[in-house]
Amino acid sequence: MDYKEKFKKVVYYLLNVKKMKFEKYSKGTGREDEELLCKKWEKELKSIINKVDEGGFVPNSIRALVEDDIAYENKDFNEWQESSDKLLFPLPYNQAQREVVEKIGKNFGVVIEGGPGTGKSQTVINLICHFLAHNKKILVTSQSDKSLKMLLKKIPEDIKPLCMSIIDNNMEEMKEVEYSIRKITENISLDGDKLCKETNFLQEELSKCTNRQKQLYNNLKRAEKIENGTVKYGGRYYKLLNIAKWLKENEKQYSWIEDEIKPRQKCPMTDAKFSRLIYLLSNSEREEIIQFSRMESFLYNIPSTLEVVANMEKFIYLKSNYNKYITILKDWCVSYNVDYNYSRVIHILESTERFLNDIEGTWLENILQSAHQSETVRVVLDNMILRCNFYIKKICSIIKEINYHYVEIVSDMDVMSLAQKLQIICKQYEQKGKINRLFRVLHPECEGILQKCKVDGKLIESKEQAQVAIKYVEQKYVEECLKKLWNSSINVYKGKEIDEIDLTVLSELEDTINKLETLINWDNIVKNKVSIAMRNIAFLNDMDWYKKETYIHLRQGMLSIKCLNEYENLKTYLINLKSTIGKIGGFKEIVQAIDSCDIKLLKSTYKKLDRLKEKAPKLKEINVLIQQIGECPKLLDKMLRDEDKLNMLVKYKNFSIAWKWKQFDYILDKAHQFEINDIEDKIEVEKNNESKLIEEIVIKKSWYNESCNIGETEKRSLYAWLDAVKKVGKGKGIHSDMYKKLASRELEVCKGVIPVWIMPLDNVIETLPVSHSMFDIVIIDEGSQCDIFAISALFRAKKAIIIGDDNQITPEAIGTNTCKTQTLIEKYLKDIPHSEWFDMKTSLYSTALRIFPDRIMLKEHFRCVPEIIGFSNKLCYSNEIIPLRQSNSVERFGFSVKAIRINGERDTVKPINYKEAEAIVNKISEYCRNPRYKGMTMGVISLLGDAQSELIESILRNKIGNKEISERKIICGNAYSFQGDERDIIFLSMVVSNNVKFSTLTKESDIRRFNVATSRARNKMILFHSIDLKDLNPECIRSKLLNYCININNNKHMDLKNILESQFQKDVYRMIKENGYEVKPQVIVGEYKIDFVIEGINHKIAIDCNGDKESKIENWEEEYNKQICLQRMGWRFLKINGSEFYRNPEETMDKLCRKIRDIDVDSGIA
Repeated sequence: MDYKEKFKKVVYYLLNVKKMKFEKYSKGTGREDEELLCKKWEKELKSIINKVDEGGFVPNSIRALVEDDIAYENKDFNEWQESSDKLLFPLPYNQAQREVVEKIGKNFGVVIEGGPGTGKSQTVINLICHFLAHNKKILVTSQSDKSLKMLLKKIPEDIKPLCMSIIDNNMEEMKEVEYSIRKITENISLDGDKLCKETNFLQEELSKCTNRQKQLYNNLKRAEKIENGTVKYGGRYYKLLNIAKWLKENEKQYSWIEDEIKPRQKCPMTDAKFSRLIYLLSNSEREEIIQFSRMESFLYNIPSTLEVVANMEKFIYLKSNYNKYITILKDWCVSYNVDYNYSRVIHILESTERFLNDIEGTWLENILQSAHQSETVRVVLDNMILRCNFYIKKICSIIKEINYHYVEIVSDMDVMSLAQKLQIICKQYEQKGKINRLFRVLHPECEGILQKCKVDGKLIESKEQAQVAIKYVEQKYVEECLKKLWNSSINVYKGKEIDEIDLTVLSELEDTINKLETLINWDNIVKNKVSIAMRNIAFLNDMDWYKKETYIHLRQGMLSIKCLNEYENLKTYLINLKSTIGKIGGFKEIVQAIDSCDIKLLKSTYKKLDRLKEKAPKLKEINVLIQQIGECPKLLDKMLRDEDKLNMLVKYKNFSIAWKWKQFDYILDKAHQFEINDIEDKIEVEKNNESKLIEEIVIKKSWYNESCNIGETEKRSLYAWLDAVKKVGKGKGIHSDMYKKLASRELEVCKGVIPVWIMPLDNVIETLPVSHSMFDIVIIDEGSQCDIFAISALFRAKKAIIIGDDNQITPEAIGTNTCKTQTLIEKYLKDIPHSEWFDMKTSLYSTALRIFPDRIMLKEHFRCVPEIIGFSNKLCYSNEIIPLRQSNSVERFGFSVKAIRINGERDTVKPINYKEAEAIVNKISEYCRNPRYKGMTMGVISLLGDAQSELIESILRNKIGNKEISERKIICGNAYSFQGDERDIIFLSMVVSNNVKFSTLTKESDIRRFNVATSRARNKMILFHSIDLKDLNPECIRSKLLNYCININNNKHMDLKNILESQFQKDVYRMIKENGYEVKPQVIVGEYKIDFVIEGINHKIAIDCNGDKESKIENWEEEYNKQICLQRMGWRFLKINGSEFYRNPEETMDKLCRKIRDIDVDSGIA
C-alpha cells in the first residue's frame, strides 16, 4: 500500500470520527454550531480524498505521518536557497529563530518547542515577514483565534494589507479585509522598476550595515582579547591589568618621558650614560647647548679673539691708508683678480733695490750703464767672466786636493820650468820608486828641486809628494793667470786690482763676478724676472729699468696692491665672520662690534664665544649623548628647559625603568583604542539600523512581489470574493450555500495574489477549500492545542512549521468516545505507524515531534521574572528555560512570588472559598489605589474550577467597578482563560481547605494546567491558600506550588569574600559602594553571569569586569545577540576594563557613574 492510500485511510478514519461527533450533536442536543462544523469537516475530508484520488500532490509532512521512514529529496532546494541565505527578520531574533529558517529550507517540516513567554508570537511574525519578502505563500493557522489575534496586532502596518485574516466574520473584520483588498488593488499601479531599485539600494545599505557590524564585532573581539590576554615584554608575559597597576604605582617617579615609545624600541642608552647626560645638562645652559649644536661643525674654524682682533686692527690700518695706496697706483693698470705672489715679487724688488744700493757709487755702477748701452761690452765682460770663473774653479779644486799639505818651492825658478822638472821627478818615482845616482847624473837640472822643494817640511822623496808639489805649482800658475786677466779687464772701468790671491780674495772675487754677471745680463736676470712676477700690470709711464728709483716705486706699488688685496680680503673675512656668527644666534654684540670695528667691544663680547670653545668638549659629549636619545625629542626639550638644575639627577633617574614605563603606557594606550562600551553602542546603533532596513526591505519586496503577481482578473475576483464572504456571514442564511460556492469559485482565482492567510483551522477548511494551488508553507501556532484534524492544514502547504508546548493545555477529545475511537483506529489505521497516537487526545504538536526531521527549542524566556518562571521551569522544562527578564524598581515592590495564608474554608457544595475571594479582591483594590502600581494589568486564576473565579469577578465589580477592571484588563478565570496571555500581576486562588475533602492532583493534565497558571505573571505572582503544606500530599502539584511560593524568598546571606572572584572585582565593588550605589554581585540572568547589577527606576545596569579572566568566546556576534536579548528586557550593559580601572581608578569610576546617571539610575536604589 503506497503512502497515498495510507493517507486516505487516515482521512477515512477522521471522517468517521466526525460522523461520530455529528451523530451526537444531531440528536437534538441544541449544539447547532457544532453540527454545522461537523458538516464542514465532512466536506473538507471528502475533498481531501477526492484530491488524492485525482492524483493531487501529497506533502511530505503528510507522507511522514503514514510511513515509518521516507527518503526525503529536497527537490526545491534552489527555490528555498535564497530564503535560507538571506535572513529578513524585522523584529529582534535569536539563534534559534535563525535556525528555523535554515532548517525549513532543507526539510519539509520543523517543530518549534516554545515554553511560556519564549517569544513564539514574535517568531511567527518574523517568519511571516521573512517568507513574505521572499515571495512565499503562507498560511498561518491555529486551533483557536486567540493567538492569531495577538499575531495580527504585531504585524508591521505596511504589510498588514497583504495578510488576509478571517477569524470572527464580524463587520469590523470585514472592514479590515475590504481595506486589505483595496490596498492591494491600489498598489497594482506601483512602479515595479522603482520598487526594485529601491529594494536593491536598501539591500546594498543592509550589506554595508552588516559589514560594519562584522568590523565592530572584530574590534570587540580584539578589544576583549587584548584586555584579557597577555603582552610579551622583555621575554616575560604580562596581563594588561597588572601593567596598569604597575603604571599607576610608578607614575609619579617614572612618567617623565613624554614621547611615544613603542614596545620594540630598545632603550638607547644605559642608566650610567643617561646619568652622565643629566649631570652634564645640569652644569650647562640650554642656550650654550643649542648654540654649540648649531655651530659644532665650524666652531673650531671660527677664529680666536687674538686673530680677529689682529685682523680687525690691520683692517682698520689698511682702511686708513686706503687712499694712499690708490694714489701710488694711479698710473698703474692693475688686475685685482690676479693672485700675485706678493712675497716673491717684493723680495725680487727688494733684492734688486739692495743690489743697486750695493753698487751705487762703485765702478760696477759704470758697468751697468756700459753693458746696457753696448753689446760689445757685454760680450767682452761675459767672456772675461767665463775665464775668471774657470780659473777660480780650478784654483778651488787644487786647494781642495792639497788642502792639508804645506809646500815650499824654489822661488827664483820659472813656474813652467819648475812644473816640467817636477813631472820628471814624479815619473821617476812612479817607475823606479826612488831617485838614484843615474837619475841625478842624467838630470842634473832637477837637483836643485830635490834639494830645495819640500812638502810638509820634507824633501820630495815619493811620487805622492811629487804630485802634491806639481799641483801646488799648477795652482800658482792659475792664480797668476787669473790675476793678470782680472787686472787687465777691470782697469778700464777703474776697478780694484788683485795683488795676491787667497780664499778671501777668491770669495770677494766670486761675489763681484756674480754682480758683473747680473749687470751684463740685467734684462734677463732682473727686468724680465720682475715683469713676469708683476704680470698683467700695465704702466701708463715708461719705466727706467736701470735705476734704483724704479724699483723703489715698483716695490711701493706692489705693497699697495698687496695692502689693497689684504684690505678686501679682511673686509670679506669680517663680513663672512659676521654672517656666520649672525646665523648662529645669541652673538648679536659680536656682530655689532664687527660692524662698528670696535675692538674694545669685540674683545669683551668675544669672550662668550671663547667660553663656548672652552666648554666644547663637554658640550660635544652632550651632543653625542643627545643623539642617542633622538627618539625622544619631547624629553630632550624638557630636560634642556628644566631650570631646576640642582634636582635634575634626582628627578631623571633610572632611565631604563622610565623607558619601560613609557613603553607600558604605549601598550596600554593602544590597547584602549577600542573602547568596548563605545563599540557596543555602535553595534546597537547598527542593529537598530539593520532592523529598520530589513523592515523596509520586507515592505518593498513584499509589495513588489504582489505587484508582479496580481492582474485585472485577480483584482475583480478579490472584490467578488469579498462580496460573497460578506453575504455568507455566519453561514446560516437561506442562500449561504450559494454564496459559499461563489466565494469558493472566486477564491480559486484570486487566492494566489494574497500571500498570507491568517485564520483558525475551522475557518481554513471553509474559506480555503482544498485545491491544486498550494501554499509554500503553513505555520500552525499553538500546535499543542490542535488534534490530528489539523493535518488538513498540512495538506494545503509544501512545508510546515508547527509551534507548540506539550507542557501546556492539549486537546481534551471533547465529543468523542474513547472506545469507539479505538475501534476506528483498529479498523482504518492498522497499517499506519504509531496509530495509537491518532486518538483525539494527542496533539498535532506531539505528532510532529515524532515525524518531523527537525526540532528547535526556544529557551529564552522574556515574560516573567526568574522567581516566577522558576516554578514552571523546574516542574516542566528541566530548567532549560533561560529567564532573561528582571523586574526594575518600578515593577517590583517586595517579593515577586508570595504566598498569603487565609483562614478560609471551601464551600461544602460549590468549589468556592469566599475568604480567599474576598482577600484577593481586597488586595487588588489596594494595588489599584497604590500609585506605585499605576498602569499595571492584573488577572485572577482559580486553581479549582470556574466558580471561584466567577465569585471573585462578581465581588470585584462591586468593589472597584467595571471601568477599573477594563483599564487594568482584569480577567477572572481558569488556566484556559489565560492560555497565550499575560498580566503584570497574577493572583492565584488555591480554593481547597481541610474542611472539604479534595483529591491529589498528579495527572499530566493537572501539571499542564498549573504550568499555564503559574507562568502568566510578568512581575508578581501571589498565591492565596487556606491550607498548609503539611495537609497536602507532597506529590500533589498544589503542594509543590505552595512549597515553592513559601520558600523561594528564603535567601541566604551572601558571603562577598567567596562570591567575588578576584581582587579586581572586590576593588570595583568597594568603589561602586563608595559612590552610593546599592549593588548586587554575581547575578545570573539566563546564560549570562553578570559581575555586578545596579537597579534603577527604568533600567538595570549590568557591569562586567573585563581583564581578570580569560575570554573563551568563539562567536562574538552570537554572544552579542544574547546581550541584545537582555537589552530588550530593559538591561543596559557597561564594561569596566581592569587596565583602565587600575590605570586611573577615580576617572574610570567617574566615567561609570556618569553613564549610570545617563541611563536613569537613582543612587542608593537596590
